[in-house]
Amino acid sequence: MKNHTKLLLTTLLASAALPASSHAATVFDATRASLDGIVGQAMVNAPALGYYDGSPPTSTLVGGTGSTGLGTRYGQDLVYRYTLPTLNPGETIQSFTIGFQITEFRDHNQDGPELQVYLLDTADPTTTGDSLFYRGTTTDPDHPLVGTHFEDAGGSNGSIVLDPDVDVLFTINSGAALALLQSFYGGDHIPDQAEASFRFNLDKGVAPDANGLNRYFVNDDASTSGFEITAVPEPSAALLGGLGLLALLRRHRG
Repeated sequence: MKNHTKLLLTTLLASAALPASSHAATVFDATRASLDGIVGQAMVNAPALGYYDGSPPTSTLVGGTGSTGLGTRYGQDLVYRYTLPTLNPGETIQSFTIGFQITEFRDHNQDGPELQVYLLDTADPTTTGDSLFYRGTTTDPDHPLVGTHFEDAGGSNGSIVLDPDVDVLFTINSGAALALLQSFYGGDHIPDQAEASFRFNLDKGVAPDANGLNRYFVNDDASTSGFEITAVPEPSAALLGGLGLLALLRRHRG
C-alpha cells in the first residue's frame, strides 16, 4: 500500500508540472453576430462610403464590382463579427481557427490579388465608419494579419466559378493575432468585449475603375465557415489542482 501511494503521489506531482498544452482542451464554437460590409471606394450612383452594419451592399463580395456604363462600380470589404464565448474558469486561449468558403473569383488586371483576413483591433468596428476599409500591398500596421489565400486565374481576366468550392481554414496558435484575441479577455476567462471582428479584404490597392474588377466571392452560409476558440487550463490552475489532490492524499495517509 505504501509503494502504491508513493507511486500515485509521484504521478500527481509530475502531471501537475506539465504545461497547459498537455491537458484536455475545450473547443468553443463562436456564434456569428453579423456579416457587415465596408464600402471604401465608389463611383457615382454606387453605395455610399461607410460601414454597413448587418446589411452589406453585397454580402458575398470582397473586392471591386459594378458597371462602368452605369457608373455604379464600387469596392468593398467584408467584416465577420463573432460573439466571444465565456471560457471555463481557469482556462486560457491556446489557439483559434477561422474558416470560410470561396465560390468564385476574378483577376481582371491579372496581377494576382490575394484575399487577406485580419483580426480587427477594435471593440466595435461600426463606430469607425469607412476608416477600416483597407487596400494595400503591405501589411496593415494597425491590425494583425490572420492569413492570406490566393487563387490562380491562369491568365484569364474573366470570372471563374470554382467547382468544387474552396474551403479555407486558418489556425493560429502563436503571433500577434493570437495575442490580440487573448487580450480581449483581460487575463481571465471572461471576455472584456462582446465580439471579435475579422475583416476580409484584397491586398491590391486598385481603384474601382475599368481595371478594378479584382474580387472574391465567399459563401457566408457554408457549414465550413466559422470561428472556433481552443482553450486549455492555465499552468497555475493545473498546478493548484495537482497540489490539492496531493493534500487530500496526505490527509488520507494521516
